Amino acid sequence: MKIQPQPNVHYVFLVICSVVVIGCLGGSSETPVQIQATSADNPPTILELHLSSSKPIYSVDENIPLELQIHVGKFDLLVPYAAVEGESVFTNLVVKNAMGESVKPKRSIALDEKPKTLMREGSHVSCIRGADLKAGSMRTAVLDNLNTRYKLDPGDYTLQLRTILKVYRESLQDQSPQIIEYEREIAAIQNSPKLPASEKQQAVAQLREEIEFMRGKMEGKLDQIFLPMNSLRGTAELESNVASLKIQ
Repeated sequence: MKIQPQPNVHYVFLVICSVVVIGCLGGSSETPVQIQATSADNPPTILELHLSSSKPIYSVDENIPLELQIHVGKFDLLVPYAAVEGESVFTNLVVKNAMGESVKPKRSIALDEKPKTLMREGSHVSCIRGADLKAGSMRTAVLDNLNTRYKLDPGDYTLQLRTILKVYRESLQDQSPQIIEYEREIAAIQNSPKLPASEKQQAVAQLREEIEFMRGKMEGKLDQIFLPMNSLRGTAELESNVASLKIQ
């Protein structure tokens, strides 16, 4: 599944994006379907990104905060946590001066996607931290000060966020070290050539009971979700509106 954006209409602080959807998150289709969001009654298929700052004019030494509102469309989405939370959301921010030239950042923002290994049915699963975006919801990411990333001399600037969002099929709940150890024991038992099948079943059943008991004790304490890296469903190319700033 790959979603390609149509040409963006540029407004300050707000734009409604059109995207071409190939298939959909709930299934697939041979024919691309164009869906255009024009009002609150017709939400976007994937996401809308609304980039803004608190005011249009800043002095050279003044902090310039940026806010990105992420509006979810018609479908629940499982996406990387780093793509919708924290400073790393602004990894692909594009800043241009009045001549249309891109301003290079003083420092880059790395996308924080450290892998974590969890266990599922006795097998190791490589994951990244995820976020469960519910249909119709909105969340906000904030960059405290644009000046920490860019050297902006007096003049006019435009800002836009362009990103390729990865969407995943499934998620796993975070696991305690004890649960991971139990899962490893299950894998070892199931792969043992010496144990009779009946003993394997009994031992695995007992460990499964221990795992469920541990999950009950840890309920509410392990609220992070992780996305198996081999469950990638597709990608969506997204663009925010173009916001304008003046430095004087």
